[in-house]
Amino acid sequence: MTVRATRWLLYSLLACVSCVCPAVKPDVAEPVVPLVCEPGTGVPGVVTGRLMDVATCEPLTGGCVGVWNTEFGSGLDADGRYRIAGVLKPGRYTLIASSMGYCDQRALALVQPEETLVVDFRLRPMQMDPLPRIVKGDRKRDVVVPLVYEPRDGDRGTVIGRVYDDRVGEPLVDVTIEVYGASISGDTDSDGRYQVALQPGRYTLTARSRGHFAERRLVLVSPRQSTTVDFRMRPLVFLR
Repeated sequence: MTVRATRWLLYSLLACVSCVCPAVKPDVAEPVVPLVCEPGTGVPGVVTGRLMDVATCEPLTGGCVGVWNTEFGSGLDADGRYRIAGVLKPGRYTLIASSMGYCDQRALALVQPEETLVVDFRLRPMQMDPLPRIVKGDRKRDVVVPLVYEPRDGDRGTVIGRVYDDRVGEPLVDVTIEVYGASISGDTDSDGRYQVALQPGRYTLTARSRGHFAERRLVLVSPRQSTTVDFRMRPLVFLR
């Protein structure tokens, strides 16, 4: 067999292998959606959509969608739909979807005058999401709060604290404090106080209230000691 014929045979074999065994795409980390609030001028548009479970596509009803750096948001109907109308002028915005037991999700929205933009969300249950998330700390900077569940052996410690409305400073009632990676939670009492008992270790706590943006905190629990972690939650103005 000549050299040229050998080369053509090799090329043919490689082509067949590439057709039968396509290259496997490497895993790509989910991009971090930036926090944007860039309103322009003109007649407001409408943003609507649904919140669903990423695995089952079932609608989520116990959550909300808020517009970052504003007080605008929407609750969800029985079909998991939200609607924000009459307040967002043309421009770019970051939407934040939140639901009990799920990791928050962001999406960029480009609002056009007098037009309806559909933005759907598919949220991951907290135990399924291994990636850190960036949440709002204040209006000047973002705080990276990783999702951590690192229990250790030893006598339990206690996490205590209060949850406040960031605008008026009043304590918030019936706020759920979730522990990432565990089926452990606690609710605030009539004075905005909560208490959760945990094994020693590092944990991520998430405070969730239907009328506020979710907030996360890292906590280091020591055996037989109390650790205080307070939350200040930014309120939403619900539009239906």
